[in-house]
Amino acid sequence: MSRRIWVVKRLAISAFLVIHLAALFLWNMPYCAIRVRTLDFAVRYLYPLGLWQNWAMFAPDPVQNTLMLQAVAVDKNGVLYNFAFPKMADFTLWQGVPRVRHTKFSSYFANDEFAAHREFGARHVVRQLNIPREAFPVEVELQYVVRDTPPPGTVPDPMAPTRTVPIKAYRFPTWEETHP
Repeated sequence: MSRRIWVVKRLAISAFLVIHLAALFLWNMPYCAIRVRTLDFAVRYLYPLGLWQNWAMFAPDPVQNTLMLQAVAVDKNGVLYNFAFPKMADFTLWQGVPRVRHTKFSSYFANDEFAAHREFGARHVVRQLNIPREAFPVEVELQYVVRDTPPPGTVPDPMAPTRTVPIKAYRFPTWEETHP
């Protein structure tokens, strides 16, 4: 009986590895007919787990700035609420390890492929701010705070100016729309 269980476990592990490696292979292969036809499989597996890759950091012209995600909410009375999404710098090394995907979440927020994530994020903001029922409707604008990366070999200036870039605005007419 234990031999049979061992065989089933090995088959399950092998199947997982084959599926995982196939998804990574499809995601990273060059643009071609095979990739076009099979990418949907990889997307359904990699996106929810946050395992997709972006090769911009290896490009000849890598990303030149740091993005911080924030939101501004305004209730029906004109009360303004600010919300800053967590950043890796907010956590100790040990607290940050399980949150390593936060930066990826932020960096893809403006991409229309992740429109559902944006709306989920806007609803999360309203819940975290504990805006009362009687203050609805509420409008939420998601924004990037952009800080330019200093040239290599220079010390970053914490007082360097940033710029705010709007991503998308949402309107929630009722409290029930934001609280499942």
